[in-house]
Amino acid sequence: MIDIHMAQIVIFPDQASFEAGIEALQSVKISFEAIEPPDFCLGLTATSILVAGMSTDILGILKSKGVFVSGIVPHVIFRRDVPEADPPDSKWREILGEFRVTSIKPSLTDPTRLRVESVCEKSLDALIPYMARFIRGGAFHPDGPVLAFEEEHRLLSFWGNKIVICRADDLLDAWILIRSAIELIIQAWERKETLMPEKKVRLGIGSVEIFKRLPSTNCKVCGHENCVEFSLALLTGRSHLEQCVQIHEKSEYLESLEWLLRAVGLMPRDTSVK
Repeated sequence: MIDIHMAQIVIFPDQASFEAGIEALQSVKISFEAIEPPDFCLGLTATSILVAGMSTDILGILKSKGVFVSGIVPHVIFRRDVPEADPPDSKWREILGEFRVTSIKPSLTDPTRLRVESVCEKSLDALIPYMARFIRGGAFHPDGPVLAFEEEHRLLSFWGNKIVICRADDLLDAWILIRSAIELIIQAWERKETLMPEKKVRLGIGSVEIFKRLPSTNCKVCGHENCVEFSLALLTGRSHLEQCVQIHEKSEYLESLEWLLRAVGLMPRDTSVK
C-alpha cells in the first residue's frame, strides 16, 4: 500500500513507456500502484504510476533504465469528482494519428497548477482556422496558423502538431482539458465542409499573460516605466523582447514568454520551442 501523503504520480507518454516503467521499478523492488486514465480519456493518455519517494530518485531510476517519462508530479486530492463520460470517438485516431502527452510539469505562471504539452502525429494546421470559428475571443492568426484562448484561469493553445495547456488544476483537470481539446478538433473536422475558415486576426490574449512571464523588476532599462507598460508595448508591437535585458538572464522565463508570443502569433512559429 502506497502512503499517498508522500507519493508521486509518474506520467508516461504512451503505454509502452508505462510498461517499461513497471519493469524498471520491479527490478529494484519499489512498490507502486497503477492509475488508469478515466473512461473519457481511454486511448488518449497512458496509465500512470503512483509511487512513494523523492521525485529525483524515482526519475533517476527510470532514466537509468532508458524509460521515457513525460513528468512526475506530487499526488494531490483532485479538486473535483471524476466525471462519467464515454470514451472519445475513435475517429480522433484518423484525424490526429498517434497522440502523446510529452511533458507535464508545474506551470511557470502558477506553480500550484500544471503545464501540459501534447503532440499529435498529424498537423492541426488545416483544422485550426475552423476551430477558431467555435471559439469566442482568444488569439488567432491565420499565418501559421495559431490559436490560443482562455478557459477560466487556464490557457490553451494549438499550433502545428502541438496542444499546450497552461495552469490545469491537477492531473484530472489536465485529462478533462485534453478531452475537451480533442472534442474541439473533432468538431472542426466534422464541419469543415460546411463552415468558412476564420481569416481575421484576433489578439484576444491580454498583456497580463505577458506580464506574468516578465521579471517584474521595473528596472526601466527597456525604456518603459515598469514591466506592466512593457508587456502592453510587446502586445501592441511597439517594443521587442530584446529590450528586456533581465529576462535573457532567466532562461525558463525567456522560453515561456517566447512560447506565449508564438502561441498568440506575435513571433514566427517555431515548433522546437517548448
